[in-house]
Amino acid sequence: MNEMNVQAEPRSLGPYCGACWFPSSKPKFELSAVGLCRACESEVKRPSLSSDTWNALEEQFSELIRKAVELETPNFDVLVPVSGGKDSITQVVRANQHGARILAVSVDYGVKTKVGRHNLDCVPNVGNNVHLQTYRPPLGLHRRLILDGLFTYGDPDFYSHTLLHAYPLHQALALNIPLVVLGENSAAQYGGTAELAQLSGMTRDWFESYAVSGDRSVFEAAERLGIERPSLRFYDFPDSLESSHTKTVFMSSYFPWDSETHLQIALENGFKSLTEAREGTFRNYVGIDEHINRIHQYLKLLKFGYGRTTDHVCEEIRVGRITRLEGKSLISEYELRPPSIEVMTEVANFLQISISSLAEIMDSYRNLDLWIYAEDDSYVLPGFLLEDASPPVKSLRSLFP
Repeated sequence: MNEMNVQAEPRSLGPYCGACWFPSSKPKFELSAVGLCRACESEVKRPSLSSDTWNALEEQFSELIRKAVELETPNFDVLVPVSGGKDSITQVVRANQHGARILAVSVDYGVKTKVGRHNLDCVPNVGNNVHLQTYRPPLGLHRRLILDGLFTYGDPDFYSHTLLHAYPLHQALALNIPLVVLGENSAAQYGGTAELAQLSGMTRDWFESYAVSGDRSVFEAAERLGIERPSLRFYDFPDSLESSHTKTVFMSSYFPWDSETHLQIALENGFKSLTEAREGTFRNYVGIDEHINRIHQYLKLLKFGYGRTTDHVCEEIRVGRITRLEGKSLISEYELRPPSIEVMTEVANFLQISISSLAEIMDSYRNLDLWIYAEDDSYVLPGFLLEDASPPVKSLRSLFP
């Protein structure tokens, strides 16, 4: 396609949420009657919860732990899915009370960074009853799925997300673990339907909205790629969960969900951040355990006109640490930065393709209903941060020929 002939007046990113910087191009975006996205609407209600209410919710969480311990199951009392990030370390720390035997479960498909491995190793040091299990899927199979997600949907994490969410649930059922402590309810924290935002634990409907992109299950890929369905069972939600004795809970239903609080808890337990902010955001402590997610996040920018910085800015605005104007400045500075050569090289090597091929695939997913060709192989986003247009952004194929 000749970029000079693309649509001359693409759809603007707006309207934006009236409180944060989520644009209407965001998937599952809904505005309330007063112009707030679902995430900000939920946050408006949270300050009305008194400290006594939060204390009561925390006590409910503690009671869940105590009840799990009292069951005296043969193996473990609590399972916590972990990556080694600040949030999952916090989940383990908060679950590590009342003598609970904890199984922390990590999925590793071979691309962890050095700091990512260090942080994951912090998990079993949280307490004497914390065990760490790392699951490695067949890497040839998983590489095929990553490439299929990248080529077919423009998302290398497409099937990794389903595995990360589903495998720990399969383990909880296999080991008869009564309680699974999950992280945040994405529908409440980042925007989604009111029905899913109110859930206290995971259901298939939630899984198919936030672990699966759209209505495409891993079994659709199995048929297309000639993979036997039983080989992919750990990539799918176990339907037996909802009729089992295993209970899942989102920790965000019982504690205020705040990145800075979680960072401090993680640091106290050996977590390390980077020395500087990099890779498309102002935070130096998120998305640092592996590099494929950076590709996922930049593709989100190409497809939907917003990326990782916007996610982090919106959280900071909602918890009151920065103003909307300060958030705009951070998005202007960080959002449009391309992936580094380090990231592109490592991901291309893992996928066994060239860097130029990776760049070409990523460029092919630029949403030309949002982006408009400027000049010199660059594009702009009309309506970026309520301005006329964004600064020009070079295509990846020109940056990584």
